[in-house]
Amino acid sequence: MLDTARDVGLQCLVEVHDEAEMATAAEAGAAVIGINNRDLRTFKTDLAVTGALASKAPADAVLVSESGIRDRADMERLRDLGAHAALVGEAIVTQPDPGAKIASCWVCRRPRKEQARRKRGSHDTREDLRPSRRGAHGRRRGGRRGPGWLELPADGAPLHPAGGRRRAGVDLSRAEAGPRLVGLFADQPVEHVNAVAAQVGLDFVQLCGSEPPEYWAQVEPAILKVVHVPPAASGDTDDQYAVVETVEVRLQAISNAGHIALLDRQSSVQPGGMGEMFDWSVAKELAALGYRFILAGGLTPENVAGAIEAVGPFGVDVSSGVETDGVKDIEKIRRFVAAAGQGAPL
Repeated sequence: MLDTARDVGLQCLVEVHDEAEMATAAEAGAAVIGINNRDLRTFKTDLAVTGALASKAPADAVLVSESGIRDRADMERLRDLGAHAALVGEAIVTQPDPGAKIASCWVCRRPRKEQARRKRGSHDTREDLRPSRRGAHGRRRGGRRGPGWLELPADGAPLHPAGGRRRAGVDLSRAEAGPRLVGLFADQPVEHVNAVAAQVGLDFVQLCGSEPPEYWAQVEPAILKVVHVPPAASGDTDDQYAVVETVEVRLQAISNAGHIALLDRQSSVQPGGMGEMFDWSVAKELAALGYRFILAGGLTPENVAGAIEAVGPFGVDVSSGVETDGVKDIEKIRRFVAAAGQGAPL
């Protein structure tokens, strides 16, 4: 049933109540597992069931606690027991103001260190999230790195990091075994994006603006979707958790659509290419939760190894970090790629 659902683009929530059912769900490859706190034979409800089974779940599974959830205290308890989400019905629909009830129960997830360790597991699930030793911007399994081609302005003229413009009619042809080509766009008509991609032979389109999912569905090449990470107030833990929650929602939407996410610093100047870092602890938390993404923003040959070690991303993205006076520097590129390889202890 899981295979059939995946074939038609559906995700399944597989419900379990005991260790035997959890083992069956894990063996079947369930990615979303609902832990029912109610024994359907006796109708006894105990939130401790979530805690007992969370440690038995696959490290990369999303856990949804079900039944017996009444208020915020229950939500906080389930969060601390290892649940990622909760399924609540009766406690909401029986209230005169369901919206107010939902608001009163909302809990900002604060993943604990032991929860992150369970996610990583003794076999370290970051294995599949690490960037390729052979590539600084691309997918691990392919082992092919992808140079970017920028086209950010709304008028359609390519914008280079140094600020110069040029026509799109540049020969970007290459051998089939060569690197994959990535074109960057921001809030431009999808017809234009597809036309340019076809003209120059792009393998990926990187969307750097506020393009919605309906837009993604019309883009013909594979998509890298940029998620702009907002700054958190310095030293404000609650604000940092809120940033994690906000970015996680976007990552989930991108993942559900089958695309690759790229995390970059939010800027009011332009939608990308600023070469500025954001709070890597946000990215680290998201990686620990099992999300795949490319890390961008302020990376250089000097800090990329540390970034990979600290965050564990799926890949890394660099542009201005390997330039000298606004021009790509071949020696910096070599050092960046070498350092990125050193930063991925597999």
